[in-house]
Amino acid sequence: RFFDVVAGGEASLQPLLEAALRGETIRREGIRLESRGIVSYWDQVYSPLLQDGKIIGVVDVCTDATDR
Repeated sequence: RFFDVVAGGEASLQPLLEAALRGETIRREGIRLESRGIVSYWDQVYSPLLQDGKIIGVVDVCTDATDR
């Protein structure tokens, strides 16, 4: 499950996932995530995954931008 991997990111990431599930492609830079007291920043793209014209999932491409 997605939020098992990014525990603590639900509040900032849930709206992005929901938008992608509605058919939008979302691009965000410098999303702040904190998990187990560790803060990191991510550039992320969420895009709907289509099969036969139906959304069957979400593709998430992310890059660690913490050092930037």
